[in-house]
Amino acid sequence: MVSGIAIDDFGTGYANYERLKRLQADIIKIDGVFVKDIVTNTLDAMIVRSITDLAKAKSLSVVAEFVETQQQQALLHKLGVQYLQGYLIGRPQPLAD
Repeated sequence: MVSGIAIDDFGTGYANYERLKRLQADIIKIDGVFVKDIVTNTLDAMIVRSITDLAKAKSLSVVAEFVETQQQQALLHKLGVQYLQGYLIGRPQPLAD
């Protein structure tokens, strides 16, 4: 089994650049606040691009949270996001017994 460290909700609260500098993370999960309006908000797109550029330079994987539309999916892919999480991909499911 392989494990790694993910920084969740990156870009908000304690999940910031200083935390990225201190931790030996493998994955950055971009907070949904930057994804929700990414199709219409150019600042959100610029922020996501800067995060993906930094992640690429540090050989980190990037996950975008709260992906709900195909337009978001297409733009996130174009901006360099590798993995998606959200209702577009799948709704929460109960644990199987």
